[in-house]
Amino acid sequence: MERNFDSFFNSLQEEQLKKIWEAKKIENSKIRKIEIPIIIIVNILIVYFSIKDNDRSYINFLNFISIFFSEIPTLFIVDVFILVFFSIIYTKKDNMYNKIFKEKVMYKIFENFLNDVEYVPKKQMPKSIYKEGKYEKYENKYYSDDYVEGKIDDKYLIKMAEITTKYNNKGNNPKDDVTIFSGLFAKIDIGKSINNELRIELNKTIQNNKRLEMDSEEFEEYFDVFSTNKIIGMQILTHDIMDLLVNFRNQYKILFDILIINDSMYIRLHVGNMFEAELSSDSVINKRIVERYFYIVNFIYSLSKKMIQTVEETEI
Repeated sequence: MERNFDSFFNSLQEEQLKKIWEAKKIENSKIRKIEIPIIIIVNILIVYFSIKDNDRSYINFLNFISIFFSEIPTLFIVDVFILVFFSIIYTKKDNMYNKIFKEKVMYKIFENFLNDVEYVPKKQMPKSIYKEGKYEKYENKYYSDDYVEGKIDDKYLIKMAEITTKYNNKGNNPKDDVTIFSGLFAKIDIGKSINNELRIELNKTIQNNKRLEMDSEEFEEYFDVFSTNKIIGMQILTHDIMDLLVNFRNQYKILFDILIINDSMYIRLHVGNMFEAELSSDSVINKRIVERYFYIVNFIYSLSKKMIQTVEETEI
């Protein structure tokens, strides 16, 4: 397993991505050269034929401006149609690059941390698994893809996927959807039951009379803790685990919450879309976005390892 990102990044095989990236750059360059001229020519022709339809024997600047503004709704519709047409051409290559990116880059990231990896970008996490976390009771729309399954140390099963949940009480119009959660969700088998429910949530989300007081002021700036058994909660949330959570929160500015019920840990990272490629104009693989994905998966892996070890060493 390669924990150093730069070494991992340098080991990636870029050849297939390079072919698509270069073809995309050439295609984009060609499209940009003709896109604006086509819009200008089409707009001029629309105004010209509008002048002819008005049977003008002559045209001066003021008349031209008047006709131009009268045709703005038509020009707008036509311009949007042209832009949509070209965006479809852009998207075709983007989708191809994204597919290869997931096969050649994302799979390598998962394989770097997990054993027996199965990564199916079009597969969704079963809703029943997400519901085990006892999250929103009022969401009524569920979307998922980028399903990943593997093992930690050839033993502890982990499942994760991108998930979005929404609520709509007005009907089926997507405009009325309210997003409840959008990001990465993971379920990890921690091997041993804690006979307890332990929640680590964002600060000021748990009532004071239910909140477990921790001995780290920095940790409590970011998180609230609830535990049905306070002693076990304190034993499990060791200083190195709290430091890991605080450091990740400080470094990447990512909001997340954690739940442990018996022998399963659930992690939600509020990060929106995950594992999608972002094309860079100056490099075959966008290092910034790959680094972000690498360290997010590394965080889930590192936290799982520490939690498994801590629970194993805790007398319950």
